[in-house]
Amino acid sequence: MTKFFTATIILIFINHLTHAKNQLDDFSKTKKWQKLLRYEKKLFGHESLVKSKEYFLANNGMTSPLHELEKTIEGFQSKNIKDMNEHPKCLFPARFLLLKENNLINTNLNLLNCPAYQSYIKKIDLSSVSIIFSSYFIEKPASTFGHTFFRLRSHSSVKQDNDLLDYGVDFSAKVDTVNPLVYGYKGIFGGFKGLY
Repeated sequence: MTKFFTATIILIFINHLTHAKNQLDDFSKTKKWQKLLRYEKKLFGHESLVKSKEYFLANNGMTSPLHELEKTIEGFQSKNIKDMNEHPKCLFPARFLLLKENNLINTNLNLLNCPAYQSYIKKIDLSSVSIIFSSYFIEKPASTFGHTFFRLRSHSSVKQDNDLLDYGVDFSAKVDTVNPLVYGYKGIFGGFKGLY
């Protein structure tokens, strides 16, 4: 009877581990996870558009959505952090919220003990987000197709009816030349680095 009971417990444990592994594998293939980490499908696997190693927790996170997911979950649940602003959940709040929403991490975890994140949320005081198209200016090459950006409207700017209290988020090229030929070449062929 004891052998049967032990074997049953072992089988249940193995089944649980297999189910958890399959759940992570399935989630690492979802659009939400792959878009959040900017993965693109390549001929052999995936590769992220993000080239900064600091953006990934796994050594091969740039090319492995599953390994990055596993390391992210492990990091979120770790408690050996001296500075909470350096805790993975505080560094990557969007990942944290996505994994929590999908019940892949402990639902008791939260972002309340992330000082820099809480300070940012309080400062932004977000009321709404709008996409803005600012008009084009045909005489300037950088403005030929106009400018598009996000407007982050704060509660205080709504109360005071003051657009100057809003924040803007823009993605544009970091221009590093004044030479018109180099500017044209880099602009057409993607030679400039992009910045938010």
